[in-house]
Amino acid sequence: MTEKLFTPGPLSIAPEVRQAMQRDVGSRTPEMEMLTARLCRELAEVADCGGAYAVVPLQGSGTFAVEAMLSSLVRDTDKVLVAANGAYGERMADMCRIHGLRHTVLALEATLPVAAADIDAALAADAAITHVAVVHVETGLGLLNDVDAIAQVAARRGVRLLVDAMSGFGALPLPFAGGAIEGVAASANKCLHGAPGLAFVVGRRARLEDAAAPARTLSLDLAAQHRAFAASAQWRFTPPTHLILALLQALAMYRAEGGREARLARYRAIGGIIIPGFAELGIVPLVAEPYRAPVIATFVLPFGAEVLPAETLCARLAERGLVLYRGLAGSRNCFRVGFIGELAESDARRLVAEMRVLLAELGVRRATTHARGESSDASPVL
Repeated sequence: MTEKLFTPGPLSIAPEVRQAMQRDVGSRTPEMEMLTARLCRELAEVADCGGAYAVVPLQGSGTFAVEAMLSSLVRDTDKVLVAANGAYGERMADMCRIHGLRHTVLALEATLPVAAADIDAALAADAAITHVAVVHVETGLGLLNDVDAIAQVAARRGVRLLVDAMSGFGALPLPFAGGAIEGVAASANKCLHGAPGLAFVVGRRARLEDAAAPARTLSLDLAAQHRAFAASAQWRFTPPTHLILALLQALAMYRAEGGREARLARYRAIGGIIIPGFAELGIVPLVAEPYRAPVIATFVLPFGAEVLPAETLCARLAERGLVLYRGLAGSRNCFRVGFIGELAESDARRLVAEMRVLLAELGVRRATTHARGESSDASPVL
């Protein structure tokens, strides 16, 4: 049975991407130098970032890229405003604390996007702030933050923007042209459909080439890696050779599919099947539609964990080859469904059908729901 990963990552990848990893390439060969240069060039094209920015790939998951971005691009004299309306914003705050970066946290409601007005007010209240750090898509709940509006505020206030673009890069545009972005962290295995374990940062060249940049870590030092690529076209430490081959294949498929617009349309089509299909079962998204990301959603079960825990539901679906994750919404009985990766509309229809069958098998029944997914009865019964 082939598993389908309806998750925020790792994701299902195409057979062609797996096949691309079935050969070995020496890490210090001219071929690897060529492949690395090509990878950086193609990722810059996807970002549509222009010549003022450079792509620096690195080994590890997306979290590695976010930590590299913060620890490499923020100076000792800088101060970061971390906008935290979810688990990944809070993780950035943890990184700032661990690295001793001057920072302040703007803690916000987890089911609402970061408001540009709140960022503006925080910047007006603290003239020492030089950078704003924000997550584009908070995958804990499936919440979309308006990076464009935040970038406009940052540009007007003369501060720089650091973006965790993990779950949106390749599907959602980023406002590089506005000039406020200092760095963007992303991963191979989200909307690009590469294999997990390879990440990258799109950073402002002037900041990467600043000789006064502090070296807070050895392996996550983006400036040092950028200089090494410029001097020798080589990685400082062993590169993830097979993952580079996989991502290059995934990028070729990304272009063949039609790029960002086509990829986003695919995700919207999958979500357009799952969301109304689940609503018929009384299972609706936690985040309101205007704030909902098109790549992942958290769904709330219309009954408590004493009736059916989300963990049990996910485990039973996994037995059918459909992998979901439990939600990150505190005490709510919920689960997350990703629309990204190598999924088709037929997979989405299968997930809805299997959910319906599973609930019936478990003896959970519910009255017909309204069109908006609101319950027409008081509670489900067993």
